[in-house]
Amino acid sequence: MLDFAQMRKADILSSLAELDSIGQKIVEVVTSRMSVDERYATSLDRVGRAVDAMSR
Repeated sequence: MLDFAQMRKADILSSLAELDSIGQKIVEVVTSRMSVDERYATSLDRVGRAVDAMSR
């Protein structure tokens, strides 16, 4: 019975470690995506201001 409990504990801890790793990867991807989106939005804003300036 003790061996079974230890195996289950090891399985659960392994699953938690895997979930933690997946969660960290998700955060990395979202953070990277937000950075790209922010740079893209900034670039579009600059283009918009340049077009506005040229139209005056």
